[in-house]
Amino acid sequence: MAILSMFSWWYTKGLADHLGRVRRMLQRVSNQFSLGLLLKTLFQPFRQISANTNYGDALEDKIRAWFDRLVSRIIGAFIRLFTMAVGVVVLIFTLVLSVVLIVGWLVLPVLPLFGIYLMNEVGVFWGALPWM
Repeated sequence: MAILSMFSWWYTKGLADHLGRVRRMLQRVSNQFSLGLLLKTLFQPFRQISANTNYGDALEDKIRAWFDRLVSRIIGAFIRLFTMAVGVVVLIFTLVLSVVLIVGWLVLPVLPLFGIYLMNEVGVFWGALPWM
């Protein structure tokens, strides 16, 4: 009866708790990289640096301010794209790990039965050891 109770818990409440932990792990990784926010702010100036707008009214000053903002936006885009690429790789790795953990959770209780079956097939079960 205890074994049946263990299996009942393992595949109902235990599985639900395990899936919740896996979901929280994926959310933590997603929040760590903030992929949505990085995508939304892709072409904003790097570290919110804006060019000095007090250069003056001359055309040369306006072109310098525009170029400063352009360089800042390009640097910001490269850094954000690199961070997004690393985040996607880590998220895919975490997703694969999550699938392995879920499959492992589902298979773990039946592994001893599979081991007994393999021992019986090899002939080392029930005292049929070669040195006996």
